[in-house]
This record gives sequence, structure tokens and C-alpha cells, in this order.
Amino acid sequence: MKTFSERNNFVKVTNIIQINDINDALRQSLWNVLHEEIMNNDDKDWSKSLKFFSINYFKCPIHTLPTSPSSRKKWLYDKFIKLEWYKVYDLFEVLISNYDDFSNKDDCNILIKKINTVLEREVSGYRLVNNSFIGITNDAEIEIIDEAIQDTYNNALLGANNHLKSAIDHLSLKPMPDYRNSIKESISAIESIVIKLSNDNSGKFQKLLGDIKEKIQIHGALSSAFEKLYGYTSDDDGIRHAMINDATVGFDEAKYMLISCSAFIHYILMKASAAGIITAKYK
Repeated sequence: MKTFSERNNFVKVTNIIQINDINDALRQSLWNVLHEEIMNNDDKDWSKSLKFFSINYFKCPIHTLPTSPSSRKKWLYDKFIKLEWYKVYDLFEVLISNYDDFSNKDDCNILIKKINTVLEREVSGYRLVNNSFIGITNDAEIEIIDEAIQDTYNNALLGANNHLKSAIDHLSLKPMPDYRNSIKESISAIESIVIKLSNDNSGKFQKLLGDIKEKIQIHGALSSAFEKLYGYTSDDDGIRHAMINDATVGFDEAKYMLISCSAFIHYILMKASAAGIITAKYK
């Protein structure tokens, strides 16, 4: 909901999603999450956090760190406020990846939710998914990707699982995401699933998908759509072959491929599970 001042044009409304920058409101909001969820205004927490970030992120000699509580806060805040926009996200990724040094997994999930709440409120173009910030702005899209990652892990389809995570990693590279390789990894996740379900690693994608359709019910239009999508990335002029103009491969294409492939993976695994072809190995 817009504020009174925004509705009446007394202030400029932020209409542009923050992709290549972080404004002051977003930066300060992220700092407040860090302050409240990690440090808790406790001197011991500040000392521990200061040491962690100095060693794992800023790479500062710990013997030079300030010792008084107030100077610790000022030192870390001054460092944080001067970071390049993409390095702010790097800092949180380092924190999330090493969160066991601070607290338990449940607390980490709470932290991730609060970070994503701030990102949504401040119209950031990124969300925190699978410990990485990626350029996705819709909660439903995040859920689709999370489901595909969990589905592939639960069914021990680790090849597809790794491809999806790699697609996220390429999309989350800062300051320059690797859209081309993100698309490659997204479609490779589909390819891995199709090979696994068909028990054949020698045939072409279309043939393997046809073999799967004999075992489980896949809507013809949906199957045809993914054959065409696979062709977009894999034929002679596709992304996995010719070096096409970089201007034609960007965030929108990479985001679309990641979401579409994740949705198809979730769909086909649901069908395969119902047909008894696969059973979840991990839970």
C-alpha cells in the first residue's frame, strides 16, 4: 500500500526495481536486519560478529579490531555503509552460508524470511533463494524453484539438483550475472531428468521425452512446448552452440528458463511419482 505522500505525489515513488544498485532505504533496512537478528545489542554478540566478518569477509587482521562495544558497532557499520551494492549481497551470502557459527537452522530460516521481506518492501530486484540472491521478484516464482530443488533432492536426482543450483549460482553472480550459462544449466536439469526417467542416455531429447510419455501421462501441448524450448537452447543456432548476440540473452530469458524448467521438473516428477516410476529416497 502506498503512503499518503506517495499517493499525493509529495515524494517520488520508486517505480524502477533495484537491479544494479541499492538505495539508502534498502541498505539501511538490511543493516537493521543484520543488527537486530545477529548482534542483538549484546556486547558478546558484537564481538563474535565483528571477528567473523573480519575473518570471513573483510579479511582484516583481527588484532587491529576495536575493543569497546561502541567502537565495534561503528567499525562494522562504517564498513557496511561503504560497500558496493553487490558486495552488500555478498556479505549476507557469506553470513547465511556460515550461519551455524551463529545459531541454528530455524533461526537462519527466520533471517532469510526477514531479508526477503525487506527486499520486497524496498522494491529490490533480488530475493534470497537457496543461500543465493537471484533476480526474481515474485514469491510464487521462488516457491516453484524451491520445489524443484527439493523434489530433485528427495528423489536422489542429484544431477538435476546440481544443475538447478548451478543455474541459480550463474544468475546470482555479481556485479555481472552469467545469463547464458544459467540458461544452459536450467535446460541441462531437464535433460538430466529425462535421461534418468527414460533409462537411456544415448537418444535425443525428443525421443527420450517420447519414451517417457509411454510410461506417464504428459499433455501433448506441454510436451511439445518443452521440445521447442529445448530446441531454443540446443539446436545449431541455440545458446548451447553458437555465440549469439549478448543483447538477446539477458535477465528475462534466464529468469524465464529457470522458472519454466523448475515448473516442468516439478510437474514431471509428480506424474512419475503417481505412476510409481520413482519413489522419494530422501526426506
